[in-house]
Amino acid sequence: MTTVDLNAVATAAIANLQEAIDKLNALKRQPGADVGKFTAQIEALEERQADLRTLALASIESSPENQAAIAAVNGAAAKLQTEAGNITTVANALNMAAQVVNSAADLFVALGKFAA
Repeated sequence: MTTVDLNAVATAAIANLQEAIDKLNALKRQPGADVGKFTAQIEALEERQADLRTLALASIESSPENQAAIAAVNGAAAKLQTEAGNITTVANALNMAAQVVNSAADLFVALGKFAA
């Protein structure tokens, strides 16, 4: 069975449409050209070209390799969110520990006055 690379087919078609658009743009500049007619044809080709770009992008996104890569990126992002939460928790714990140390230091200073 022959495998068809939809992205390659779409890319070639997009290039062919661009060539046709370029030729119509050149014809549009000729003396006596029906500019409105050529412009309408160019716009229609540009719409088809946009559709093909969307198809090409969809074929890229739907490939198993890219689906796996997208899943890996999403998993990494979730882990980063979890770690960010852990960092916040650790930072809060360190702040509370610092408050305890400061309170203990204040207590030693206060008791030191009585020891002298």
